[in-house]
Amino acid sequence: MSINPELDRLARLIQSERERLLSRWHQQVRALPSAQCLDGYDIEEVVAEYNLLRGCIHDLAQGNGLILPPRQSAVAVVNA
Repeated sequence: MSINPELDRLARLIQSERERLLSRWHQQVRALPSAQCLDGYDIEEVVAEYNLLRGCIHDLAQGNGLILPPRQSAVAVVNA
């Protein structure tokens, strides 16, 4: 039994939609300007990619009737 049934539902949704979710995220990451010349990682790129993944998860949840807290920038969360 979970403390938050919405999180359980989100976890099941992520598992069932894994391939579609990752495909969408990969597509968005490839569109980043820095993805044109991948010569290493920097924290800004990691944060940008993380934000894209969070956005994909948020959109998937919302499209399936789950209510999540408003999307925030990972930079705002990191800098909090």
